[in-house]
Amino acid sequence: MKKIFAALFLGLFFTSCSNDDSTIYENAETALEVNEIVAEEIYSARGVFLPVLYSKCFESITGTIRANVSGGLSNAVLEFSANIGNDYSRTKKPYVLELHIQQIEDCEDPLSDVGNAEVIQSPVFLSTAYVPVISIPSENLPDYCYKWKVVVHTQDGYSPYCSSSSPWYEAPLF
Repeated sequence: MKKIFAALFLGLFFTSCSNDDSTIYENAETALEVNEIVAEEIYSARGVFLPVLYSKCFESITGTIRANVSGGLSNAVLEFSANIGNDYSRTKKPYVLELHIQQIEDCEDPLSDVGNAEVIQSPVFLSTAYVPVISIPSENLPDYCYKWKVVVHTQDGYSPYCSSSSPWYEAPLF
């Protein structure tokens, strides 16, 4: 009798230890739909792509740009930043502002990317009321057409990680 119960127990134990990953994907899809969580894929040890989930830092974020022409029009400095709006609920985290500049081949086609985007980071900041500015002299920007966006995310190594991005914007005419 003990052997029968032991066999049933072992059978149930091994059945519950299935390596079916479909529930992982179903749970990730549900989380994406319900919580508006962003997903990236990483390569797992099993050789399967699994989603890495992180949340958005802010509900809305827009890029801002200002031309500082105090040195003359030919020496303009473009100042990029982000407007986070009135979302001050997450102000005690270490954030980083990133400027992504992507050269494009055709000025009329914003999807005609050339190479990888250049990413410039700001120093860490703690208050979303005072988002830093990334200043770039106009001669250091691509000569041809480009697009840009800003990304605000928590500092690498900070948990929980979050990231928010503005849409892509066309390059200013400088």
